[in-house]
Amino acid sequence: MFTENPWLLKYYDILIKFCLNIFNKSFNLVINYPCELNVKLLINVLSKWILCKKKKRKYFCNICSNCYFFDKKIHPNFYFLNNDIKIDIDCIRNINLKLINNIYFGSYKIIFFNNYNFVNIYVNNYLLKLMEEFYFKVIFIFTCFSYIKIPNTLLSRSYRFFIFPPSEIYLLNFFKKKYFLNNISDKSIISIIRINYFSPLKTLFFLKNQFNKRLFFLNFMNNFIYKKEIKMIEILLDESIDNLFLLLTIFFDIIYFEFNNKYYYNLDSLFLFKNILNNLLLNDKIRIFYKIYLCINNINNIYFINKKILIYELVYYIYFLNK
Repeated sequence: MFTENPWLLKYYDILIKFCLNIFNKSFNLVINYPCELNVKLLINVLSKWILCKKKKRKYFCNICSNCYFFDKKIHPNFYFLNNDIKIDIDCIRNINLKLINNIYFGSYKIIFFNNYNFVNIYVNNYLLKLMEEFYFKVIFIFTCFSYIKIPNTLLSRSYRFFIFPPSEIYLLNFFKKKYFLNNISDKSIISIIRINYFSPLKTLFFLKNQFNKRLFFLNFMNNFIYKKEIKMIEILLDESIDNLFLLLTIFFDIIYFEFNNKYYYNLDSLFLFKNILNNLLLNDKIRIFYKIYLCINNINNIYFINKKILIYELVYYIYFLNK
């Protein structure tokens, strides 16, 4: 079930045990996870187990009609709402009608909100009313990156679970064993893990598609003191890799290096920063770090902002301080 995502197996066992203790009752689950861990797969497998007619311990049968319909993604008792779907009053009303009219198979009914975001108070109140009206074999499942996105009124009516990302050592051993990354050093793999906030999926994508581009960017930063403003602008505008965020992690490491800190994002590349360390004062490094942070924040949160202008301003600001 979780051969590609073995870090989920422990949490699957925990959720199975929880479900067995409150079987034949309605309940609500809120599952929080700090980074991309493929929790959607975990909930899908759990839902299939709940709906299975011939389950044994923690295993579904894969042969009953419920398992068949679930695999075909046409099970009438499973409702999946992704975060790209607009959740409004009409959406909740539609779920309500399906719950009232659908008596197919007589099993549990599962409503799964993937990466739920609080919409507005009216939708939330209607959803709460819906959750309270159905007392028998109805399960609401909400997944989210932060509990802040879930209203307190909904949290108070739900069981909460937190899924932690795997440790550095676990991920390092997993990637080396699973994908035979013998040509990449342990320090480089750990650096990529840290840059991607311990997300196994993002780390794997980065290792496969962006690792060489990161090396190129780091080597370019080694020649930071030389006048290459236009080249740096081109690199930061590259859409295939988030060099702006890499630049932020570099200055984060440089500032930490001043205080002899032992935790660095770019663990494999500290030697590359000697030019920056020698040519900038600590206050200037902190100013640049803050400027990069503001640039990233503006690009991510202001819809019509011109990214190219922001990066031009940032690059010339950095080189001005580096004179």
